This record gives sequence, C-alpha cells and structure tokens, in this order.
Amino acid sequence: MDKDYNKAIKEAEEKLIDVKKRGQDALGDDALEFMDSLMSQDEIAKSDLRLETIEKRIKKSSK
Repeated sequence: MDKDYNKAIKEAEEKLIDVKKRGQDALGDDALEFMDSLMSQDEIAKSDLRLETIEKRIKKSSK
C-alpha cells in the first residue's frame, strides 16, 4: 500500500482512540473542526472544492 495511505490510516486510528478515551473533550464544540482533524490536507482541499462547485451550481440554478 501507499505510504501516505498507511500514514493516514494510522493517524485516523490514533485519533479515534483519543476520542474513545476523552469523549466530548476530544470532540470539542466544533463538529466541522473535528471532522477536518480526521482528514488529510489533500482531502480537506478536495472537500472544499466540491463544496465550492455545489454552491456555484445552486447559485446558477436559482437565477
């Protein structure tokens, strides 16, 4: 497997262990921030691009 993939899996597993141990304190009050903490920078960028595309389509269809 790809090294970056293995690294991402390991980081996600470690973060999930932390969530199980600390509960709400690990999650905090910002769900989006928590979700971003589980994703790589590349995944966040792709997600932001998808959101931008959806917003443009919505604006275009409402005209």
